[in-house]
Amino acid sequence: MKSILFRLLADRTGATALEYGLIALFMSGAIIAAFPALRDAVQALYTIVGASMAAA
Repeated sequence: MKSILFRLLADRTGATALEYGLIALFMSGAIIAAFPALRDAVQALYTIVGASMAAA
């Protein structure tokens, strides 16, 4: 059992896939975290445009 554990810890063949998975995880987290601010900015833009069209 101990030798299997050491062999798994020494195996580096899946490290690149794991690193790419972590990068994708952090990027998706950043996008999700930035979404509310982007939504508010777009909503404000539409409000300004709508008010300008109503005034015209």
